[in-house]
Amino acid sequence: SYDEFDEFHELIISEEVKRLGTYGLADGLLGGNSIGMPPVLKFGSPDLIRRVAPGVLSGEKRAALCISEPYAGSDVAHIQTQAHLSPDKSHYTVVGVKKWITGGMFADYFTTLCHDAAGKGMVLLLVERDDTVSTKPIKTSYSPAAGTAYVEFDHTIVPVANVIGTPGLGFYYAMANFNKERWGMVAGGNRLSRLMVEECFKWACQRKIFGKRLIDQPVIRLKLASMAAEVVPRCTIRCTMHCNYALHILSVV
Repeated sequence: SYDEFDEFHELIISEEVKRLGTYGLADGLLGGNSIGMPPVLKFGSPDLIRRVAPGVLSGEKRAALCISEPYAGSDVAHIQTQAHLSPDKSHYTVVGVKKWITGGMFADYFTTLCHDAAGKGMVLLLVERDDTVSTKPIKTSYSPAAGTAYVEFDHTIVPVANVIGTPGLGFYYAMANFNKERWGMVAGGNRLSRLMVEECFKWACQRKIFGKRLIDQPVIRLKLASMAAEVVPRCTIRCTMHCNYALHILSVV
């Protein structure tokens, strides 16, 4: 049931979608929602959650996380997208660009980190797609199926009801979300590593050279054993460490 769903089940999902060996497809199906919706569910108001979550969870709507920019990738503190609060404090006007946005081409909602133009820190906003939001595909090294996008906000109006959490704390919400997000990436990445070991074993059992299968060569068996020894223990250790750290961060924010 929903009440019993925990990090262990998330670990299973993160691993099984990567078992396919198609990283781009997995990101296209789940990537945007899995990193764009948690800030809403964790820090958003009950009204915002009731309004947005059902459509996303039913598959009728898609979400994406908008943090990185052309001028600031991992350097989140130096993003330049601005959110201007209206004089009557009824809405924000968002101006700026975001880059490398997973699932951005398909998204209806953009969980967007902005600088408050009044100098009151950062604000995390749920921006809804309209005519002032444009998305362009970015060619990546793995797959267009991920819907990686360059996103532009051209004076996009966002009602204050779409503020996620407390204005000024957007940076902290983004960091808390990153920890859980990175944990999923570690789980998926290790599953892909194990898939590579599995495929190497299959090939070594099929390929014949100098009258023997590759697996019959001692040096090949040693290489495969070394690969397995590197991947399997690290998978367990890293996933456990990241899971515990992510849970700690989310509990104190």
